[in-house]
Amino acid sequence: MNSDGFRIHRDRADKAGTGGNDIYIGQVGAKAPIPRTSFFCPYIKHIELIQQVIQRMAGNSFLLKGWSVTIAAALFVLSAKDAQTSFLLVALLPTLAFWHLDGYFLRQERLFRKLYDKVTATAPEQIDFSMNTQPFANDVDGWLKICCSSTLLAFYGAVFGSAVLVFLHILISGV
Repeated sequence: MNSDGFRIHRDRADKAGTGGNDIYIGQVGAKAPIPRTSFFCPYIKHIELIQQVIQRMAGNSFLLKGWSVTIAAALFVLSAKDAQTSFLLVALLPTLAFWHLDGYFLRQERLFRKLYDKVTATAPEQIDFSMNTQPFANDVDGWLKICCSSTLLAFYGAVFGSAVLVFLHILISGV
């Protein structure tokens, strides 16, 4: 919401029979639809573009976690099958790379969320349609702090912990 108390919002439960998803400006609950041919169409497209970037960053993070587990599990199986600890060491390299990328994508997602908050809180005629997230760099934790966040630390810590357990099992069993 901007300083005037106005905000762009959607009414998905449109009872007027126009199919829902109409776009309104004003206080939430106001019923003054904005024609899609007006100035607000680029404003809405800008908001949608930011939302798509946020979704893409979240999707990339999800894919990285999947690939990390898949590659680590394959290398664990190879190391246990042939009793070669070198595969375990190799498993740590992609895990570190994916951890780094996951932290990067999570930070980018948070930066774009800040941009989204700014755009939705600003009056449409004052928007510059920028996708620059640099002004919010100080408002979001740094990459290293995000990499050490509880969710990433728990996920990638589990992958690392599994590698250590398999390594110890191979050393102790003497296979």
